[in-house]
Amino acid sequence: MVNDTLKMAFRRRTVKEGLIIHSDQGAQYANSEFRGILKAFNAIQSMSRKGDCCDNPVVESFFATIKGELIDRQSWINKAQARLAIVEWIECFYNN
Repeated sequence: MVNDTLKMAFRRRTVKEGLIIHSDQGAQYANSEFRGILKAFNAIQSMSRKGDCCDNPVVESFFATIKGELIDRQSWINKAQARLAIVEWIECFYNN
């Protein structure tokens, strides 16, 4: 889901070379497919140090907010339903 979301964001917006993508050390951000997508779009990954929530405060704040407002409050039947809820939350609530 993370890789699909990243590709969707790159397709929807103008991506300038050197764009910095902040993330934590989760496996979904450390895998070769995610890093390959970043490389294809000439983006740079900024990964927080282990146990250092202050390293990427904006990202940490976003993840804390989405978990508290959406993810921890619901469960979904399948991946498609979760994806739809997350996209709707980001596009209709968070980005506004």
